[in-house]
Amino acid sequence: MKYRSDSLKVRFHTGCQAFCQTFFPWYNVEHYHSGLGLLTRGCPLWTGTQIIEGRREVLRVAYEKHPERFKRRIPNGITA
Repeated sequence: MKYRSDSLKVRFHTGCQAFCQTFFPWYNVEHYHSGLGLLTRGCPLWTGTQIIEGRREVLRVAYEKHPERFKRRIPNGITA
């Protein structure tokens, strides 16, 4: 929450409820978390697995076409 620029404008004694009503849905549904492999918290496990497998396939094809663009190894498609 502290890294969102909106939170700097909010004084927690006024406006906290309105801010939290917009912040938490954004954080859970729209925000991509690096610790979750750039998935959202609201992403179901089976969908997340499909997304990660899709990334791996795209990166595999890209590596086969242009291996010089990738340093040291074949990418695995997980960014976390």
